[in-house]
Amino acid sequence: MAGKSKVLIVGGTGYLGKRLVKASLANGHDTYILQRPEIGVEIEKVEMLISFKMQGAHLVTASFDDHRSLVDAVKLVDVVICAISGVHIRSHHILLQLKLVDAIKEAVNIKRFLPSEFGTDPARMENAMEPGRVTFDDKMVVRKAIEEAGIPFTYVSASCFAGYFLGGLCQIGQILPSRHSVVLLGDGNQKAIYVDEDDIATYTIKAIDDPRTLNKTLYLRPPKNILSQREVVQIWEELIGKELKKSTLSKEEFLAPINELEYAEQIGLCHYYHVCYEGCLVNFEIGEEGEEASKLYPEPLEGLPWWWKRGRVLGRGGFGVASLASTSNAQFDGFTLLSLIAVKSSIFTASQSLKEEAQFLRMFKHSPYIIRSFGANLSFEDGVIHYNLMLKYASGGSLASRLQNCNSLPESQVMKHTKNVLLGFSHVHSSGIIHCDIKPGNILLVGTDGTAKIAVFGLSMTLEQGMNQKQGVIRGTARYIPPESVLNAEYGPPVDIWALGCTVYELITGTPQWESDSRSQQDPDDDDVLDKIEFEEPNFQNFKVVQRSPRLSEKVSCQEYQLPLDCRHALEPSLSTEFIQSRRHCKDKEEAKRLPAHSTQTTAEDIHSRPQIGDSIEVVNETHGILTIDISIIDNFLQYM
Repeated sequence: MAGKSKVLIVGGTGYLGKRLVKASLANGHDTYILQRPEIGVEIEKVEMLISFKMQGAHLVTASFDDHRSLVDAVKLVDVVICAISGVHIRSHHILLQLKLVDAIKEAVNIKRFLPSEFGTDPARMENAMEPGRVTFDDKMVVRKAIEEAGIPFTYVSASCFAGYFLGGLCQIGQILPSRHSVVLLGDGNQKAIYVDEDDIATYTIKAIDDPRTLNKTLYLRPPKNILSQREVVQIWEELIGKELKKSTLSKEEFLAPINELEYAEQIGLCHYYHVCYEGCLVNFEIGEEGEEASKLYPEPLEGLPWWWKRGRVLGRGGFGVASLASTSNAQFDGFTLLSLIAVKSSIFTASQSLKEEAQFLRMFKHSPYIIRSFGANLSFEDGVIHYNLMLKYASGGSLASRLQNCNSLPESQVMKHTKNVLLGFSHVHSSGIIHCDIKPGNILLVGTDGTAKIAVFGLSMTLEQGMNQKQGVIRGTARYIPPESVLNAEYGPPVDIWALGCTVYELITGTPQWESDSRSQQDPDDDDVLDKIEFEEPNFQNFKVVQRSPRLSEKVSCQEYQLPLDCRHALEPSLSTEFIQSRRHCKDKEEAKRLPAHSTQTTAEDIHSRPQIGDSIEVVNETHGILTIDISIIDNFLQYM
């Protein structure tokens, strides 16, 4: 966390605040949350605070009614972000921030204050209608206090929250999209900007240490998110495969009932009017007083559909199809992509596995031992929307394909590949993730030197998910699943170590440790294999193993392999027969299930506790990045399908 600011988030249990907390933690900031006594017995908020504390956040008790407590809280950090509600239909506490301004002024130490704005830029709404302008006027009062106090600031203008606008197809008072009809505001062609709430949080956290945003307004205006209501409706129509019946509402008809509404509803109506009839979000150019977020922090492969071209099929799986693609040497993250990448694609409505894989790979984008992801996007092909995950092309294929060509690998290669996978585990496991499907086919060889990289995170899960795995649910490929997962649905980092042990055996011998009696090696009977894992002793007496070493685990971890010391501690338990032998001598399965599943537990402790691997690698723990924008918009619709 060196060099990253300490952050205090006020309103951390709110609609946007909870997302800011997650983004701050995910980006490695020492994160503090203001815990206000006024929370009382709101159990959902209390549970949320406890959850954040378990994830590493610090809870700081302070109240807007206690100036000294606010000052003490502010002194703990470098940056203050306020996310208290400014929406009248929920609650409106904008002017409470004046007390926070006073505390920051007295504390002196704050390097940046981000007040609660996040919507339309109030500085551009001096001609807003009554009573809607009260929101903008109050925000300008807070801005004036900040600037008069000389407090460094960044104002964030995030335009329309996608969750509020997209679900109702931009119709006021609706949050669920109709499958039958829609009312267009005016002609439906006025542009607005819709930003996913998680993306708002991510952009905000990226800006807090960026000198380019100091004392400026950060506008969130990603080009793909600038859409008219008609365009929003068209996206929904394509997803449901049906055209909606459309009617229009003039501005006079829209404003006619305003005097009959409650005060909070009048304010909301005014805001909708300015956005959907006047185009207040897009009718100006950003000047020197502001910066545009998507230019400062470019989207991965933004505009990708226009420059990549799908080539031959590389393979098929449960996720969909993997293809080779040409890229025309596009730029990504400051470097030029090679002309070829791999694209994993599935129909969007069945793309959950690929989307989860994209999220996991985003966490490890800086790891040299995990396949590189270049982001994801959507394409419209043959009348169907596809989700596409862009990956570095592994020209050397996988270890499985290498085995098919040469039956077994030289010990020097096994040593090198095993070391890289273990180093990859130090990133994966330290980030609280379990891969769950380590096998030769999911270890890819990249570059001219054939560097082994972990790939295929479609079955991966968090440690918390592993602890809650349901009994009887098998996750992974049968040959590489440890006994405790087969018997007791136990999932944790040790399952990856066990699978690596099985993989190492297969690389050395050319033969899987567990084979089915009823089918070929390429198409094993899963039930038969799982039964063998439960009750049979592993056979290490393959002639290639005997010829090289009496124990594979000793050979793999010996010094001539030049592996880190951790590798010995990681691999030996995964290849140990003690646990399997105890199961083999049980009289029945029920007795076996009562035995402790300890065969791989040592390896989890070794991977986490020994410094030789983990301390020598930059561990990336970035659990959230900015979603590809067109996906975030369609994702808002998919939850309603």
